[in-house]
Amino acid sequence: MDFLPDFTKCIKVGEKSKASVRFETFEINILVEDLRINYEKNIERLRSNPCQPSYRGTVLVVEVYYRNVLGQWFKNTVRQEISWLNNTHAEPRKTHNINENTIPPCPLEQNTEFELQLVSPKLSVFATDLINVTEIEGKLEQYKRNLKY
Repeated sequence: MDFLPDFTKCIKVGEKSKASVRFETFEINILVEDLRINYEKNIERLRSNPCQPSYRGTVLVVEVYYRNVLGQWFKNTVRQEISWLNNTHAEPRKTHNINENTIPPCPLEQNTEFELQLVSPKLSVFATDLINVTEIEGKLEQYKRNLKY
């Protein structure tokens, strides 16, 4: 998913740029359902066999395409697991239960604002691949009406 108003067509070495990701209701509902199933499986695992490794959750995949000064195109891919959603306006916890205000187990209400709780970046997977210009042209084709270059 991407958000066109934040699209950055170029950035200099050493600069930073903000980018946004937009998800629609359908995608958010699938994410919450996947996180709920993962939560329930891990709670059952802790009750029945706590020595078993935890079930992996939903993985956020971010792909960044860029070109160097020599004209070579690259795809940078970061994969990081999502643990749960943090309700940004939740009441402070009253217990030591870390999941007291998290989604799941709490439901996602209609107007809830949330942030993703990602696992440690040390556990994420990072890859850079040299790609062909035709792959970039295929990616940009779907946006040609919106991009002016």
